[in-house]
Amino acid sequence: MLSTPSLLKLGIYDLIINIVAVALLSLTLPVLANINDKQAVWLGIWLTCFAFGTTLTTLAYTFLGHRLSVIRLLQLTPIGQALGLSLLLWTFGRDWSFDPNSTAPLLVGFGMFVYGLNLGVGSVIDATVLQKLVPEDKRGTVFSAFSSIRYTGVPLGIFISGLLLEQNNTAMLFAVFIGLLIINSSLWFRGSLQA
Repeated sequence: MLSTPSLLKLGIYDLIINIVAVALLSLTLPVLANINDKQAVWLGIWLTCFAFGTTLTTLAYTFLGHRLSVIRLLQLTPIGQALGLSLLLWTFGRDWSFDPNSTAPLLVGFGMFVYGLNLGVGSVIDATVLQKLVPEDKRGTVFSAFSSIRYTGVPLGIFISGLLLEQNNTAMLFAVFIGLLIINSSLWFRGSLQA
């Protein structure tokens, strides 16, 4: 993997995606739902919006993926994810827990849909790129190393999320998430996918 910069860059890209996605879905949303006195049903709706977005993207990529550049998708999808999280930042930054008629929970659902819509294509791109760039006799070793890099983001993201939620600093948490996604997009502005 070290001899193929594109694979290492894709591993770092996925590490950042996992830092944000797992922390958001497993810790951040449940804590923020609880803080804002939202019933469990809202958390379920928000996660369903996310899942609907990822499913829709995967289906769209299946039919349209051959028309789109992989590099362009690697550049643009983190920006789309950041836009979805910006809507969450704006929504959770306001105090809407006192208003039972607030549309804020619906905006969170829409933000999660936008976030998921831009996340769903990632695993398809990973599989395509890895099969294209890695020789068949080295796939086991490279795929294992790639997975190790990718899943290192899970505990790191949960740690960052827990630390900032404990400090009641939601704005900083979403700013970190959005900043990481912008970095992720910028990884692909120079260079290409080459073995």
